[in-house]
Amino acid sequence: MVESTSEAPTGEQAVSVAVMVRPLIAHELVDGCQECMYVTPGEPQVNIGDARSFTFDSVYSSNATGVEMDAHFFENHVKGMVSGLFSGLNATVMA
Repeated sequence: MVESTSEAPTGEQAVSVAVMVRPLIAHELVDGCQECMYVTPGEPQVNIGDARSFTFDSVYSSNATGVEMDAHFFENHVKGMVSGLFSGLNATVMA
């Protein structure tokens, strides 16, 4: 499910970035598109081609899909932010 997650520090974290690499959609497959983003196994890192790598707090590969994955992502990354909103904190989730 989760490709990799960095260890969470003790206490609260001001910013946490989780990335989901989406699978190609139907028309992209029909057009012959190929994936250009790859997750480094065992690391919270995304590689774009051979030239660039980016490290995040958590990375979910394009193989991690479905309702179970969505629930896991919500529980680990969104739920706490929603609770924080009602305490006056700011939160952003982009899809």
